[in-house]
Amino acid sequence: MTLHSMSLPAVLAGVARALREEVLPQVTDDYARMQVKAIAELMGNLVPRVTWDTGLVAATAERSEAAAGAQVRGETPEERLRLAREAVGALVDGLYDGDGDGDGDGVGAAAVRALVEAEFTAEEELVTTGSLKA
Repeated sequence: MTLHSMSLPAVLAGVARALREEVLPQVTDDYARMQVKAIAELMGNLVPRVTWDTGLVAATAERSEAAAGAQVRGETPEERLRLAREAVGALVDGLYDGDGDGDGDGVGAAAVRALVEAEFTAEEELVTTGSLKA
């Protein structure tokens, strides 16, 4: 599952929760504890203010649909991406034993290769352009 198939508020809430529940108890330095608390609070405050760039998520969903060889229907770009990735996952399920001989040349091999190449290209673009839209 890609990060973009999850809602951004859920991602930020999860980060804030992990900081409060997992990281903070392990931090003993008072200054560092205050920093962790501040970051967790900041994450919580960002939840209603940001969303994924819908154009980027839609483009990722289209690449996933192309790799799966199927068009999916979703009400939001995030839902389309999730459904497209599920379709790719169904192909991957048949990849390793797709034709029953155990040699990994099942019907999903080309789709997986295409998706991985497309995702590497997209991730390289994210490094320089960013994926958040305020």
